[in-house]
Amino acid sequence: MKQKRNVVLAVLSVLAILCFALFVRMNTFWLPHWKGDQGQYLGLAMKLDIFGFSRYNLRGINFGFVDIGPDKKIKVGFVAPADNPDDTGDLLRILHMTGVHYYDQPFFHKPPGFPYALMVSHKLFARKGQPYAAVVTNIGRFIGKIKPRVLLDAQFYAVIVPLFFSLGLVLCTFFLGKILFSARIGLYAALMMAVNPVAVMTSQYLLADDMLSFFVTLSAILFITGIKRKQDWFILFGGVVCGMAVLVKQTGGYLLIAVWIFSVLSHTKKLSDVKSLPRIVFNKRFILFSAGVFLVSGFWFIKIYRIYGHPLWLPEQPVALQNEVRGWSAMLRARPPGWILYLTGAPYLCPLFAAVFLSLKDFVSEAANMIKKKACDYRVVLLWIVILTFGYMLRGGREHRRMLAVYPAVAVLAGYCLDRFRIYSGRFSGLLGNKRFRELVILMLFAVCALWSVPIGVKVALDNRMLLTVPF
Repeated sequence: MKQKRNVVLAVLSVLAILCFALFVRMNTFWLPHWKGDQGQYLGLAMKLDIFGFSRYNLRGINFGFVDIGPDKKIKVGFVAPADNPDDTGDLLRILHMTGVHYYDQPFFHKPPGFPYALMVSHKLFARKGQPYAAVVTNIGRFIGKIKPRVLLDAQFYAVIVPLFFSLGLVLCTFFLGKILFSARIGLYAALMMAVNPVAVMTSQYLLADDMLSFFVTLSAILFITGIKRKQDWFILFGGVVCGMAVLVKQTGGYLLIAVWIFSVLSHTKKLSDVKSLPRIVFNKRFILFSAGVFLVSGFWFIKIYRIYGHPLWLPEQPVALQNEVRGWSAMLRARPPGWILYLTGAPYLCPLFAAVFLSLKDFVSEAANMIKKKACDYRVVLLWIVILTFGYMLRGGREHRRMLAVYPAVAVLAGYCLDRFRIYSGRFSGLLGNKRFRELVILMLFAVCALWSVPIGVKVALDNRMLLTVPF
């Protein structure tokens, strides 16, 4: 009976967290979704719908604008194909005017996962004949007073995609904590992700980060399930989901590197001589996971190789943009290096994330046990390997959203440390010895964290800014 009650309580708690996460992200239905890469994604979705992969590039994408809403002061922009497929199109012409020419490619270098999701959502939710459109004018300051239904109708099909994956990421974070530790830690972690300003911000833009992070976290859950249950097909399917993450953004492949490092460390017990090294480096778990990844995403790298001669080809940014003193590139270069930005930014934006550093001692000791072929607890080691792998690969980044995919791991480890505080502080006498008081303290910590963190993410979206500029 007690176990059943705990299950019901956990389900209700998860639903409450998801409802809260939805509430703080609701503005997305009326906010603009046109700036930066958002218009590019809309254009790619439109071209996938009409032409498939035959014209998967930014050429021939024209814009149109319609004045709607109160007093017709709100603009909605829509994309449409040019009459001539070889026409440069409005989108590229605007980019060329700003000195950006490297996006003019015969085949676009970004994987099609997110544009494809927009296309599917358009087929499901848009009215017949409705163009691929999004709001241009920002009504952020007045959103509490006016929420025109016409804006919701114009872009619901688009904004529902990142919002859906953002809520899915919160849910996956719960299951990641639950499967590794406990339902309580899963709830702690899910609540941190619900209030995390980075997640709040990205959920309100037509960007691929939430979709990527969802698949990376789901892939990790399946991989861990395969280890715990000793069932290889979970590991293979985890690779398949990781392949889906790669088709959203190629950075999803960093999880494959983390899986390889962890698999090698966890097989050091079998290292008897040099001859056994190949079997450890190319162990069964890594091979199965890799097979799943390339089963899904291999075609993409083959296509890029055939067109550009390198499977990981990326356009090179012109020297002029690298040296510009104003604009987006200059703004990013003015920020601290990625390792400083992430180390200081994560606990500043979501103070409870600071608890993750308390798990470093466990990581070092358990990793040492792995290497020394002793019994060890792999859970903290695996999560830290994921965090460090993404952190190292993205060390040159200057945007908080680049690390969104590892924040579930950070949240779980932070929740793990908070739960240890709850348990160990029970040894003391006085108020700390009282179970209800300790739980009240933790709830208050979450309340203070939410009051600090949520407004940061909401404000950047209301201001229609593409960059979290705090703490610097």
